[in-house]
Amino acid sequence: SETEAKKEEAADETDETDEPEEIEFTIKEGMTSQEVAQSLQDQKLVKKSDDFIKALRDMDKEMAVQPGDYTLKTDMSSAEIVEEITR
Repeated sequence: SETEAKKEEAADETDETDEPEEIEFTIKEGMTSQEVAQSLQDQKLVKKSDDFIKALRDMDKEMAVQPGDYTLKTDMSSAEIVEEITR
């Protein structure tokens, strides 16, 4: 089916299995957006920390990152992650 083919394509982009992984992600009080971006990259949630910073800027959310514990998926875009961590 067509959706299966799309899933296959998406799986090729990462070296993970085709199931998105849920990753517990913690933002500590006082972390800078740069530190958050680096941490996201370290945990393979974004490919490049710069992409995440750009998404934050584009969405005008640089000051809106909320400390806390989040469950993020490895298939989320930078924009989706920004939505998730800036409430």
